[in-house]
Amino acid sequence: MIIHTKQNLLTDRFTSDFGHLISDMLNENSSDNSIRPQLELIENEKNYLLKVSLPGLAKEDIDLSIEDHILTVSGELTKPTSKNSTSLYSDIKYGKYSRKVRLPKGADSSQVEAVYTRGILHLTITKSETVEPKKIEIK
Repeated sequence: MIIHTKQNLLTDRFTSDFGHLISDMLNENSSDNSIRPQLELIENEKNYLLKVSLPGLAKEDIDLSIEDHILTVSGELTKPTSKNSTSLYSDIKYGKYSRKVRLPKGADSSQVEAVYTRGILHLTITKSETVEPKKIEIK
């Protein structure tokens, strides 16, 4: 996995906000033999933006769910069969795709928008309103 950072500024804030995203990605259970799609995660003032690479899949073949603040993207790319031809070589990864991402503490899991274009699933996850600490007056 390659992580592009500006002068290695991968901070504790990033990993804590994303529920130890990096360690979750590295330790993800791979015993189900599914293909792990590539991800890109971006943050701006109002949203988290997650891009998931799912080349060759149709929108109808992608399943997207959130449970217990864990986003799951899955789908399956089946190999076409033909009685009149034989595949000589293929780098295309056929099979089940699956990826789980723990959403950051500040993400509003009820406010997720998904758009699929040109093999990339674009997810916009709205940040929760920040709750300011309440000042308690002592009487």
